[in-house]
Amino acid sequence: MIEVGAAVRAVLALLVLAALCGCATVSSTAGLTPPDIDPQATFAAYKTHDGLTIARAPGGATGTVNAAGWSDLAPAYRVEVGGRTVAQLRVPSTAEVDVDAGGVRGQVQPSWDDQAIRLTIRSTTGETLRTRSFRAVEITSGLSLLSRNAQTTLDMRGTYRSDLRDASDRVVGWLQVHVWEPFGWQVYEAVFPDGYPIADAAAAALALDSEVAWIRRYVLDVNRGTSSSPGKQR
Repeated sequence: MIEVGAAVRAVLALLVLAALCGCATVSSTAGLTPPDIDPQATFAAYKTHDGLTIARAPGGATGTVNAAGWSDLAPAYRVEVGGRTVAQLRVPSTAEVDVDAGGVRGQVQPSWDDQAIRLTIRSTTGETLRTRSFRAVEITSGLSLLSRNAQTTLDMRGTYRSDLRDASDRVVGWLQVHVWEPFGWQVYEAVFPDGYPIADAAAAALALDSEVAWIRRYVLDVNRGTSSSPGKQR
């Protein structure tokens, strides 16, 4: 019996190893493994279970945007960089983010052009940046714009980028999101002007993440064959 048990365990171990190798091969060939962060990006963050992880920020800093309960009936988040809290964020509605950096206020406000989101980012320094619609930078199965017109999760797949423009309508950077399907991985990258506050960059990423989550909530998940309620509200 001991020899039989050992043989069974050995077979099971080989099967598990083969399955893992097969998954890795499929992920690689399907292009589902996230690439390295864009070397030009001055800010980068990726989606986590309860917020974002800041993988790159000016000066080589890293940090987190973690869920912190509720504030005035809105989801709240805490931005930490280098183990220090630098701001509190709240999301009163989809893609709208209020910033409180030690009493200094900022805000990200969304608007939609034919269901394609645009952001106005009013930083804690008083500077205002605006995006245009987020356009696909490559040809994929996804739509040409990050849009609420998406019908399935495959429509979301791709990299969507917008210029960042200042009050004079000059291009001063860019903001983009990578969306990988079928796993729903998201990475947010940007080039912000020199000295741009990390809290405001994180708020912009969180606003975009909120919109991606909204779209995902209402499209058909091609892997599960399900979608959420047909009634769409912001």
